[in-house]
Amino acid sequence: MNPEQRHEIDLIKLEMTERNFNDRRIYPRYDVRCDAELVGITQQDANNEPILVQIRDIERAGIGFICPTKLTIGDLWRTHFIKEGYQFDQSIIRVCHCVEINDGIYFIGAQFCCESVLLLMLGVDKPYNGRPPLRLHKDDDA
Repeated sequence: MNPEQRHEIDLIKLEMTERNFNDRRIYPRYDVRCDAELVGITQQDANNEPILVQIRDIERAGIGFICPTKLTIGDLWRTHFIKEGYQFDQSIIRVCHCVEINDGIYFIGAQFCCESVLLLMLGVDKPYNGRPPLRLHKDDDA
């Protein structure tokens, strides 16, 4: 099999994989193409190099991307979106699925996550250091 035929097969596999997840989508999906870097957000990931990925689709709830590294379902990553060589946004994502589409190439589906500080400020996070959650209004229940 020549490289062009292999590339066509990989595209077909990717399309079939994306179709399998379409019925789980909450919001409409938009096909996009942009680069991104995944940066680990745990201390053990702090010294690792960013992983370069290619964003394939996006919706309000999450993204799909091509990745050269197998990612663990449930892991959190900070995603730096890059367009024309410049980082223009970032978001934290949680890996929902990871499907190998070629040798060492994975299609990843991830969900956008709120920053934990935002959750804490809104009073929806667990108490921190034994303190009760913050309340935004005097009538809010704990």
